[in-house]
Amino acid sequence: MTRTFGRAILAGASLAALAALAAIVACGGGGGGSGSANLPGSTSYANATFTIAVPSASTTSSTQRKAAFISPGAQSISITVTGQSTATTTTTAGATTVANLTSTSPNCSAATASAPLTCTVSLNSPVGNDTFAVSLYSGLNGAGTLLGTSTVAATIGGSGVTNVPVAIGGVVASIDVTVTGGNGLIPGGYPTSVPVVVSAKDPSGATIVGSAPYSNPITLTNADTSGITTLSTTTVTSPATVVTLSYVPTDANTGVLNVSGLPFGETSIGASASGVAPSAVSAGTFQYNSDRFFGLGHTRSFSGTGSVTTITYNGTGVPSPNPSAWSYTIAETLTLHGNQTFNGVSVLQSHFVTTYTQTSPVTAVPPEVDTADLFRGATLTASGTNVYRYGEQESDVNSGVASSPITGNAAGTSTINYSYPTPGAWKEDQLPHTNGAAWTNNDVPYTVAYAGAQVSTFQELADGSTSFTETSPGTLSQTQTAAGAATNVNNGFTTTIGLPSGGTIPVAEQTTSPCCGATSNFTPTDWYPGGGAPAQPLYSSIFSETSVPIPAQCNVPSSVATTAYAVVQINSQLDIAAFRNRQIIDDDYFVPGGVGFVCEVVVATTSDYRFGTGIILSQTTVDTVVGVPNTTALGLLRRL
Repeated sequence: MTRTFGRAILAGASLAALAALAAIVACGGGGGGSGSANLPGSTSYANATFTIAVPSASTTSSTQRKAAFISPGAQSISITVTGQSTATTTTTAGATTVANLTSTSPNCSAATASAPLTCTVSLNSPVGNDTFAVSLYSGLNGAGTLLGTSTVAATIGGSGVTNVPVAIGGVVASIDVTVTGGNGLIPGGYPTSVPVVVSAKDPSGATIVGSAPYSNPITLTNADTSGITTLSTTTVTSPATVVTLSYVPTDANTGVLNVSGLPFGETSIGASASGVAPSAVSAGTFQYNSDRFFGLGHTRSFSGTGSVTTITYNGTGVPSPNPSAWSYTIAETLTLHGNQTFNGVSVLQSHFVTTYTQTSPVTAVPPEVDTADLFRGATLTASGTNVYRYGEQESDVNSGVASSPITGNAAGTSTINYSYPTPGAWKEDQLPHTNGAAWTNNDVPYTVAYAGAQVSTFQELADGSTSFTETSPGTLSQTQTAAGAATNVNNGFTTTIGLPSGGTIPVAEQTTSPCCGATSNFTPTDWYPGGGAPAQPLYSSIFSETSVPIPAQCNVPSSVATTAYAVVQINSQLDIAAFRNRQIIDDDYFVPGGVGFVCEVVVATTSDYRFGTGIILSQTTVDTVVGVPNTTALGLLRRL
């Protein structure tokens, strides 16, 4: 009995002493960096150690990106044992240990050139599965502004020291949102997803990094509520949260951003968090480039005129005094379609329907119709976007005029398919438009297939050589090397053309089917532009863009625009096998800011030469111009 009573007395004394010790720690343990916590029902304790590395204020967020966040502004830390769990019970209670985090604190090692200020905080914690509440403050002894909090779980061993890793969730005081690539580089109408970078700072101005949850999570908002742009998530729980903004233009939603109070084509990504003032939030911006874009699924109307003039020359090169001439009125519509695919490439489709009505010399001729679908892709670069042509499908309906200079040389319907098989090869435009830009498409392989009244294929190969084969209405094969030597096989009659020498071009003609007739040799005058050897490459396209007044011939009203960017394409095509030279000058006028394409002026000149002499045989000039006649014809989804 005595021994049992003695035990009871001793046990009572131990509990009283522990309670007193806990009270002392709770009241005055702030400066020492160590303490103990007494949970009801706990009888066994061990040492738990927290190591805190405080970066200097000059440490960049990228340097600290991979580390757990500790605010450079932290001056003290508090740690509280908030609970202990066993297999059968959970208890909560706990005293708080407060430690200062300065270079003069006894528990800290001053920063060096290779290591940050490092502090160690130790406390006696109940053995078992413990939870700790950790808080960082901007002042000493747990005073000042709360900079970060965290709840840490750790298993405290029965012997030795348990090192408890700490990941602090910063208190968000300010927010900066940036939409990567959202500064007008993405062209309107092309679907894309771009990163949204959300950067938060704590009350000391330190950028919060790491993966620990923010003490006050961030909520994002999108000013665009149409569904054309969407966020992958609107809740940002930590710096590690990944957010993207998707721009999903379709014919159904038009792809046009016209958010009230914002510039055309723009949406704003805002942010908020508990305790953060609106003035401490910097919103992000997504704006697509609208230089060419006016809306998917909408139709724009054009009107204009065209003329075709053919001058013939006699054997000495004297032009006929009576050239043949045709005049036309032109009505055209353009509709943009998104989410299309051409040769496996995601593209935007420009659908043109053009009607030519002859006004002279004969006015009773039925109209001719040309339908063309152009397929364009876009590639984002560091400075903007390149627009590439990937293909074209064209259908020409000549309703009875066998000599039509517009839609072909035979009555009926013919189709033409252009294919540019090399991705990103045929550059057609670059955005945003800038004065003085220029580029050249040379030696770009492409194929043109004709079907209908004419069945043939043209190919330009990567080395600049070309080939043309026709199976109907005749049998024709024309090839030419990149240097300019050529062969023309026409219904069994072969013409071989060599490189020029001494101002003449060696030409040999022979009947080869049936084989073999006598060879006739000719030395026509060198008719190549500029004389001498053919210019390289034989086929080229030179582009340039300049801000200019819209020409009066476009008939675009001043209420639409008075200036535009003219994207000028000069195509030079030297067909040596056919003794033909062709030049096409195509001026397209674009009004930035969501208006887009308003006018096109095309002048195409084809000159044919005689095989035997090199003297010009005929020259045909096709001149067309179409423009938007009024604001209604624009089909705009915005106000001018």
